[in-house]
Amino acid sequence: MDMRHDVIFDSGLWLGQTQWTWDLLQQPAALLEALLRLGLPLVLALLVVQGSARVLRAAFPDSS
Repeated sequence: MDMRHDVIFDSGLWLGQTQWTWDLLQQPAALLEALLRLGLPLVLALLVVQGSARVLRAAFPDSS
């Protein structure tokens, strides 16, 4: 592979990423929605795991 191909590919990737970030910044509502869609399930999953661990520790206090 020659150097020119790498440079063109890298700059294209960078420009694409910058454009995507800029599009999100232009639409705060879309950014907020994306964060909620990604973050809410993660938070809920963490709460469920924490709650389950607490219940298991209460049910089996000698197992630790």
